[in-house]
Amino acid sequence: MEFLRENKKKIIIAIVALLLLSVFAVILFDRQSPTEDIFKEQTEETGTSDVKIVSITPADNASDVGLLPEIKVNFSKNLSSDQQNQVIFTMSPEAEGTTQWESNGKTVVFKVTAPLTSGLSHQLSILYPGGSDTLNFTTKDESSITEEEALEIQTQADKDFGEWQEEIYTKYPWLNELPLQTDKYFVYFDIEKGKIFAVIYSTDQNEIATLREEITQNLSKLGIDASIPVEWSSS
Repeated sequence: MEFLRENKKKIIIAIVALLLLSVFAVILFDRQSPTEDIFKEQTEETGTSDVKIVSITPADNASDVGLLPEIKVNFSKNLSSDQQNQVIFTMSPEAEGTTQWESNGKTVVFKVTAPLTSGLSHQLSILYPGGSDTLNFTTKDESSITEEEALEIQTQADKDFGEWQEEIYTKYPWLNELPLQTDKYFVYFDIEKGKIFAVIYSTDQNEIATLREEITQNLSKLGIDASIPVEWSSS
């Protein structure tokens, strides 16, 4: 009792300090909890925390894969339209391809649209909401390509060429009107360079000027836009 009387003030201060610390800890916990709840809600809302790839066809390290493979990827849950748009396929070596989602929203097919090189190792990288994965495979040797596969490759090549032609003639509807050729000049269009080349067979400056004006007028009559560059030369 003597000890309590002598140290009463110190004991009270210690008790008050402990109470204050307890109150501060409760306040701090309450302040942190909403943030944690919000983070949890955001994770649940986006639904990316549990998105996993459950299977890929063909299997990893597969060999004798066709030159126009269709690679099927199955996810652990159906993905929303926004999440599907975040799924990105990248091939190494680089290759063109299209994606097609099945109605269940869980399965996507990456279809290679330009034949891969035969007998070569390839890697497909898949980036998706919540993670990433890779698929390694080797294409079959040219000697093992079946007639059916060769026909498929040729059909795809014909399709690609047809689409390329359509694109070119849509962009340059006057292409069939060239070249322009006389005994005084030759005018042609280079598709790769996107440029018209005009060769004038003269060294007389007055005649060159006259022929340039004639060529310019003829190009205009064909509907060729003035923005198409023309490279002039004479000989």
